[in-house]
Amino acid sequence: MAIAWTPEPSRRLAVVNGHIVKEGESVEGFSVTQIRKDDIIVNDGGRSWRVELNLKGQP
Repeated sequence: MAIAWTPEPSRRLAVVNGHIVKEGESVEGFSVTQIRKDDIIVNDGGRSWRVELNLKGQP
């Protein structure tokens, strides 16, 4: 996963399982509700999850 974060929400992007998505778009049955600096929030219509971009230990 990768995140391209900017203060302007309409320009934020995330790469999730090879798919480039913006806030409000869906990927593999999940709606991307928020793209933040280090994580994204996804929702399946009933529950929300925080998906963290984990860069610890990587060069």
